[in-house]
Amino acid sequence: MKKYVVILLALIILGMGMLSGCTSGNLQGDPSQISQLSMPAREHGYGNFESMVITSQSELDTFVSEVNAQENWNNKTTFINDVASWRIDFAESNLVLYRHTEGSGSVGVTLGDLALSDGIASVNIQRNVPGVGTADMAYYCYAFQVGRDASEMEISVANGDSFTMDIPRAGDDGVPATDLLILPAPIHDVQVNIAESYPVQIFVYIKGGLSDGATRFNELNVSQSGNTIDIEVTTRRLKDVPATMVYGYFEKNVALGSNFTSGQTYTVNVNDQTTSFVMP
Repeated sequence: MKKYVVILLALIILGMGMLSGCTSGNLQGDPSQISQLSMPAREHGYGNFESMVITSQSELDTFVSEVNAQENWNNKTTFINDVASWRIDFAESNLVLYRHTEGSGSVGVTLGDLALSDGIASVNIQRNVPGVGTADMAYYCYAFQVGRDASEMEISVANGDSFTMDIPRAGDDGVPATDLLILPAPIHDVQVNIAESYPVQIFVYIKGGLSDGATRFNELNVSQSGNTIDIEVTTRRLKDVPATMVYGYFEKNVALGSNFTSGQTYTVNVNDQTTSFVMP
């Protein structure tokens, strides 16, 4: 009798495991959920683009075409093959690509819990900072399929910073420019990073502020005159819209390329912040 009871319990546990596996496998296609899509977490080529929200297959195809034309990838083929394996129904979901940069490749970065509640998708990034680290830049990217019920994605990093990305809702027709308040972004940190590559690549890391819960990153424009590089960064928010008084942040990593003269000093202006670098 005990033998039959053991067998019966084993079958019940096996059936529960199979049911659990089916639920997990269907999470990616469930528009009411958020799920991570398969791709390498760390790749030097991620320095070629910024965090973004992709809302259609045509936008995704354009992004892949841009990646195909980019240089300085460790393994571009693996990334493109992973993207091709995604099965996203853009009528039900959006694609969010979150880019994360570390000033040292020695810092361990892992993805924490995912959640979607009241139209807000959220994820946390865990960091393990060693006592001594290398001086190489490390670029990470995570892909999420997010149901169109979500209007924002909040990313919380272990150092206490938080970043918010707008996600278009289904049926959004856009907002007239006259209803938007566009202002220069407050800049909290600017760092010039010189990648150990050939040719040498220059990147500018920017950390900006979001004055309240309704303010979002808008855009950045880069221009150069002689040895001076100007980067204008703006934020946007809807006019006359109540907002929570929660100050947030955003990060951008701007690729300036390699078209600089060795030994020359270059000035970088980011809104009201100024720094400089000497081209190796």
